[in-house]
Amino acid sequence: HDHGIGVQSDRPYEGGTLFKLERCPFSSAHNDGAFAIQFGNGAIAAGCHHASCQGMGWSDLRAIYDPGREKHAPAAPVARSGSAPPTAGNNVSGAGNPTIYVSGSIPDLTEQALESIRKANESDPHVFARSGEMVALHFDEKRRRVNLAPVTREMLRGVLMRTCEWVKSRELRDGSVEEIPCPPPAHVLDDVLSSSPHTWRLPAVIGVVDVPIVRDDGTIVTDPGYDAATELIYNPTPDLDGFTVPEVIGKEDVDQAVRLLDELLHDFPFLGESDPDTFGDARHADRGNAIAALVTHVARPIISGNVPAYLCDKPQPRTGASLLQEVIYRVLTGSPPPIKTKAASDEEFRKFITTELAVGTTIILMDNIDQGLKTSNLAAVITASAWKDRW
Repeated sequence: HDHGIGVQSDRPYEGGTLFKLERCPFSSAHNDGAFAIQFGNGAIAAGCHHASCQGMGWSDLRAIYDPGREKHAPAAPVARSGSAPPTAGNNVSGAGNPTIYVSGSIPDLTEQALESIRKANESDPHVFARSGEMVALHFDEKRRRVNLAPVTREMLRGVLMRTCEWVKSRELRDGSVEEIPCPPPAHVLDDVLSSSPHTWRLPAVIGVVDVPIVRDDGTIVTDPGYDAATELIYNPTPDLDGFTVPEVIGKEDVDQAVRLLDELLHDFPFLGESDPDTFGDARHADRGNAIAALVTHVARPIISGNVPAYLCDKPQPRTGASLLQEVIYRVLTGSPPPIKTKAASDEEFRKFITTELAVGTTIILMDNIDQGLKTSNLAAVITASAWKDRW
């Protein structure tokens, strides 16, 4: 009252007094939900039940109404088992993570859990939304690359145990209350995963790339990590650590890039260049096809529509076709290609496509296709803008 804080009502609470404030001092978006507590031992706590005010406490309230007073760390409130804590956002953890009391309602706990993930994502994005599914970064030790994996209940539990502190209270025989750490409740994990994706407010992601990529504005992504403009995660291979692109690209840079491409493909016997009956631009069509396979992947983020599949055939075995595909794949990913052979049936093709797309694979290489390649599912995924399948 001495500071002009309007009190709507008050009642006994934990040996002290709980004051319900007339309006929220932390946000003008709402009036209800704010409170202050004077505990019996003299400690003071404050907060607001609205998710938008998560983390606001007594020190914030005092800074608003008594800005000249020396600041001290706020006392951690104590909640009895089964009662709502004074504020779910008060941070009593030494690690700087928000604290969540498990006695809250499921919707509130879900929102607080999601907010802790969003906060952790600000400095190191690691949980994303992709095609209506929550996904996280996953290291594939066999393929030696990072991909995306659907977030399971077990994975979500691990994420939430690292992004926030979960606390429950229990009353001891002497009447005192002890706060003890606990894992995230199962009903909260289920509610987070079953919530509508738009409520997650997580960054959208398309996939993971291993080489620098081009944005719509012509700039090139060279910083590792999530790029919001392309919605891609750049995970460079060790050979590309420290790779930079000049701010101004001149003719010499372009000429050097062309020389590197020519050197890369120099020894491959492209049919048009070795056939004396081929004239004009047609002589270089086969080489151009290989270069297009390289450039298309790098420029893919700025191409809004579909891109054609890349086909390489050969007149006889052991002419270097498989080696050419390996060279292209290694340049684009820095690792040897996982060779896939033709699926035995259209149904197997469907499963294969869905599996690869689900983990964010950006290049799929199929080798040793010795017969016709006729499959409706492959035709669909090449020509359609979206792929939908049961998982």
